[in-house]
Amino acid sequence: MVCKNRKILLFLDQCAPHPRQVTLQNVKLVFLPANATTHLQPFDAGIIKNVKHHFKSFLVRRLLAKIDRKDEGDLRISLLDAIHFIAMAWDRVTPTTVANCFGKCGFFGSPEEVPPEPEDPTIEDWEQLNVECASDDFCTADDNLATCGARTVEDIVEEATCGAADSSDDGDDIDVGDGEGPPPAAETLHALDVLRRAVAADEVSDDTCCRFYAFEQSLLGDLAKKKRQKDIRDFFIKK
Repeated sequence: MVCKNRKILLFLDQCAPHPRQVTLQNVKLVFLPANATTHLQPFDAGIIKNVKHHFKSFLVRRLLAKIDRKDEGDLRISLLDAIHFIAMAWDRVTPTTVANCFGKCGFFGSPEEVPPEPEDPTIEDWEQLNVECASDDFCTADDNLATCGARTVEDIVEEATCGAADSSDDGDDIDVGDGEGPPPAAETLHALDVLRRAVAADEVSDDTCCRFYAFEQSLLGDLAKKKRQKDIRDFFIKK
């Protein structure tokens, strides 16, 4: 942003995770009024809801894939999986959705400038899970879940003095992933072969094929660069 002289205006609500004592060079922080209603916050006007729809769509898709593989014994989703789902979900949020949510909160000069409201995404293959609740109920089940609380001065002092001692007691264990390193190059190439056969099927669109070929070339280029890189210890090994 500095090289391109780009500047960002960032609107924030007043809560504990958003400290005011932050100085940024190319980002200007504007805090909404204290105790502002959700009618002033674009994220609460539909952006968060849209992200949740996409996130839980990926979650359901992963669960169905496990069931199809007869892997019903382990339907856990790791923290790493959730991070990937969030990244993919945010990429699915369109600029039109963001602009529409800002328009709902009065950030446009006139109603004519507000883009049309897009339809809420639906969770594909939701019926295959054979559950009683509707997909909308599943997406909004945690809407009122508290993600942070108001901290007092006493809370901050206690965290600063006792945080290190209590860091080992984090409550329930969190599954952060399989803990394995990157797969061998041969295994990666085999996976690409399987995907190539999948995109060669008649059901796959031409756009999907083009995207896969671009991804394949990019991945192979990265693997080739990694293969050429040497560990620093290689320069000190006596021959």
